[in-house]
Amino acid sequence: MQKSPLKLIRCAILLLGVGSLQSCSSTLQIPVTHSIPMLGNQGDIECSINTAVSGLNFDAATALTNHYFVGCNFNFASISMYELNGGYYSKISKNGRFELQGGFDYGNQSGGSSYDPNEGYPYWTCTFHTNFASVFAQPALASVGKVGEIGISARLEYMGFPGFYFESVENNPGFPPSSTEVTNSWNNQLFLEPVFYCALGFRGLKLKFQAGVSIPIGGYGNSIGVFQAYNYGNVSIGLQIRTF
Repeated sequence: MQKSPLKLIRCAILLLGVGSLQSCSSTLQIPVTHSIPMLGNQGDIECSINTAVSGLNFDAATALTNHYFVGCNFNFASISMYELNGGYYSKISKNGRFELQGGFDYGNQSGGSSYDPNEGYPYWTCTFHTNFASVFAQPALASVGKVGEIGISARLEYMGFPGFYFESVENNPGFPPSSTEVTNSWNNQLFLEPVFYCALGFRGLKLKFQAGVSIPIGGYGNSIGVFQAYNYGNVSIGLQIRTF
């Protein structure tokens, strides 16, 4: 019975060596891998390292008491993000866990896209760089066992985009390049980010899979160039380590 989880964990180690699944993006909002520690008792520690559409992700959390915890979450590569979080957790049955966390994060993202000249448009190359900051609340439910774990969460996140920079360059054959620049032009936005995750392995070491999507609430803000503003998902796979 232990051979299958061990093979999955070996596969995860190989996948983690690949790094980010996406080096640049034409989407401005990609949800990072969420931290969902699901602790059980005071002194418990949980951490994981994941490779995802959003880049390479690391999170960790520790239980300060039998009901309160603090944690952090970092994302690198296509999105750089630094998050501090914490909140309340509780056992609701032998394996059932409830968690309510909140936190804030700050980061930056760059990406690019272009029009296809074969579609009859002038050839435009578009790039952007933006800083972002957000606050969030995130309830979660899970069933945590020695070998398997499965859970859901829904993050409500209010995000701002200070210092947004966009440049669009027209490379029309026979004409000199023309450039359009825009700064500080992005609206703040509220997002709902539902997530499903599962993990399989041993008591202290499991292979973890997570999938989620970012859904804007109350409009789409401004749309710039060829960039898709929101409604983008994230999938991650990685290793989860627990001390309990």
